[in-house]
Amino acid sequence: MPPELDVLPGDLIVLLADSNFVSFAGRAFSGFRRLVAIKGLQHDPLTLPNVARNVIAHELGHLLLPHGAHSLAGIMRPAWDRTQANGVVQGLLTFLPEEAALI
Repeated sequence: MPPELDVLPGDLIVLLADSNFVSFAGRAFSGFRRLVAIKGLQHDPLTLPNVARNVIAHELGHLLLPHGAHSLAGIMRPAWDRTQANGVVQGLLTFLPEEAALI
C-alpha cells in the first residue's frame, strides 16, 4: 500500500479513483486492513445510472462475505451480461437472500 494510505486510521479504506482500471477489493499490503478501489466515475460503465453504486456494493460484498463469494445470480455475479446490466441500470440487482443474511 502506498505510504500515504498506510497512515490512514481504520480497518477499511475505500479509494474512489480518477483513473481507469478494474475495480477491486482485497487485503491491503499491511496487517489485516482491507482496501476497496473503485475506478473513476467518469469511465464507462460507471457513467450509467446505478452502476457505480452496484460496483461499490459488489466489491464491499467481497469483504463482507466468505472468500470466493461470487454467485450465479445477483450483485455478486462475477460478470454481468446484458440482463444483469439492465437490472443494474434499473436498480434491480441485489444480494441474494443467503448473502444478505451473512452480511
